[in-house]
Amino acid sequence: LESVLSMMQMMRSLSSVPREIDRRSGLSRDEFLDEYYSQNKPVILEDVCNTWPARELWTPQYLAEKLGSEEVEVMADRESDPEYELNSNEHKYRMPFDEYVAKITATDWSNDLYLVANNKLFESEASAPLWEDFTEDPRYLTPDERHVHTFLWFGPAGTVTPLHHDTMNVLFHQIDGWKRFILISPLETHCVYNSVAVYSDVDPKSPDLERFGRFGEAHPIEFSVGPGEVLFIPVGWWHHVEALELSISLSSTSFAFPNDVTWVNPQRL
Repeated sequence: LESVLSMMQMMRSLSSVPREIDRRSGLSRDEFLDEYYSQNKPVILEDVCNTWPARELWTPQYLAEKLGSEEVEVMADRESDPEYELNSNEHKYRMPFDEYVAKITATDWSNDLYLVANNKLFESEASAPLWEDFTEDPRYLTPDERHVHTFLWFGPAGTVTPLHHDTMNVLFHQIDGWKRFILISPLETHCVYNSVAVYSDVDPKSPDLERFGRFGEAHPIEFSVGPGEVLFIPVGWWHHVEALELSISLSSTSFAFPNDVTWVNPQRL
């Protein structure tokens, strides 16, 4: 299989077509399915969340007003642990939401404190008012009636989600702030040193090519996603995400198409 992937890399390198992410508007359901979802191809959609009320309303202050001192789960003390994602259960803390907002708005740049998808804020009753501020685009998504396929990401500049892949397709909506993405095709999985679970051993921003020499053969695609833009991250695509400023994002997995994928990950012995 690695020989097949290496062959495909070599053939692809013969093309003069640049490796970049399409930006599209007005895609119908069938066009999105035929050109991107079924092809396992990422795309930035420019007309999905740009008119949501959340785009204007969701500031840290607004969110604090809506949730008040409701106790929520967040990730903390991440900078003390190089494997904070793999050990995520050890970094879950509960605190009043308004206290969390006060902490991150007083921070210029930090990866220590972050409210992420795995904290499942949208499953709580306290988040009910926020559901009035956005809608799932019916071209691509079905209503998340049980509130288990929609996730909030909210944190300061400097928060990082290290290089990993998801085991399902994700629609990532950027509501406020800018995030920098690095994407790597699953066809280059043999170059990212995936020794455990869904994580790469490589920091793609500063790869140690003496230890991870094959990563030099990969072709990372780097770009930024800003307010009102939506990134389709196909299942299996490796991605590293860094907030360039205080950022509010929402991700969805309730696609109008099958999204159950059987995946076997490497396990640490």
